Amino acid sequence: FTLTGMIPKERKNGETISVLIALDADTGEILWQKSLSGRTVSSPVAAYGDDGKGYLYQADGEGTLYMVDGLTGETVDSLSLGGSVTSAPALYRQYLVVRVTKGGQEVLCGVGLGE
Repeated sequence: FTLTGMIPKERKNGETISVLIALDADTGEILWQKSLSGRTVSSPVAAYGDDGKGYLYQADGEGTLYMVDGLTGETVDSLSLGGSVTSAPALYRQYLVVRVTKGGQEVLCGVGLGE
């Protein structure tokens, strides 16, 4: 399973860096970990692609949404949402819905998945 947390010892411009971590559910062993560009305030959401592979979607506080291969932790794609992400992505059919703060206003961004 995966989780997102902040590692106090790693810092970027004085801020704590967030890390996406995959753990073996039976042993607790770290399978892979991935540093993100900004701090996170949310958990990742998992979905399967048209190719049958599992992907994780994780947003950071700087407004970047990452698509990560669930087996390897490699970034498959990323997208700037143009504001600060303030919630976990929600999955609705073939869309991710993410709350973003832009110019002092809260807006919902819908991101289409697949083709």
